[in-house]
Amino acid sequence: MTYKKIAAAALLTVALAGCQSVVASNPSSVLVQYDPGMYDPAKMAAMAQEECQKHGKNAVYTSTIPTNGFSLPTASFRCEK
Repeated sequence: MTYKKIAAAALLTVALAGCQSVVASNPSSVLVQYDPGMYDPAKMAAMAQEECQKHGKNAVYTSTIPTNGFSLPTASFRCEK
């Protein structure tokens, strides 16, 4: 039983390592946090675009907020018409 729990935890860790997710969104901007070692820039841009489209706008990459040693970097997108 313990082996199964360890294996499940290991698989979950690997699956989450490649995550990128929207951490904030409003009509004027979107923030997408990502793992720099395992992210897909096209997917990240598509995620931001999907959020901006909710407001009839397009996502434009503006900058990356670097890690502070305790968090993952975050890409910033501006939503504009």
